[in-house]
Amino acid sequence: MLKPVDDFVTTSPDQLSDKSLNYMIDRALFYQRSTIIENKCHYELAHKYENYNLTMNVIVSILSTIVGTSIFTTLLKTKSTEENYSIIIVVTGFLSVTAAVLSTLQTVLRFADKATKHKKSANEFEVVFNLIQTFLMKYISLQSTPTEQLRTKALEEMNKIMALSSAASKDAPTIPTNIIRKHSIMPEPLAKPQTATSGVIPPDFPTQNNED
Repeated sequence: MLKPVDDFVTTSPDQLSDKSLNYMIDRALFYQRSTIIENKCHYELAHKYENYNLTMNVIVSILSTIVGTSIFTTLLKTKSTEENYSIIIVVTGFLSVTAAVLSTLQTVLRFADKATKHKKSANEFEVVFNLIQTFLMKYISLQSTPTEQLRTKALEEMNKIMALSSAASKDAPTIPTNIIRKHSIMPEPLAKPQTATSGVIPPDFPTQNNED
């Protein structure tokens, strides 16, 4: 969870300046990277659980249809086909039990609910990312001429961003370690400009997979 940047508060306003604003920008770059990772992880998990839920629904539906058709066929059987009748009873019973077990697992595992929660968290971290992007584009160009008023305003904006990030982290479902490691292996999203005139080139931000 990202913490508010209240450690930037100083008792010497006239001594603040470039270092404080630069530090906030450095922190924003760090939070931007962690936000991208969170977003990628939650979108991947949302997509995975949606696929699990869809697959389970399809299998249960197919088995239920087969069982229903088999029972209907069985009812039409006569004594002259007792051998086939017994086979159909056994197969139908097996498929019926399998469908019931899968349906129960679907309820217990709550794939649809998990997918919804991960998608919600991904959207929340996307909002945080956009706010950080705005912060960086606004203050990187002003870092060469910091003032107390500018630093105070930047501090207020950063604390609001961190509050939203903390709320998103608090409500977010758990991400498996292997997923975090997978998305943590990525290049730095931004390099801090060396001059005040340097622009900010946003990284490619992950969006929801539209192939669902």
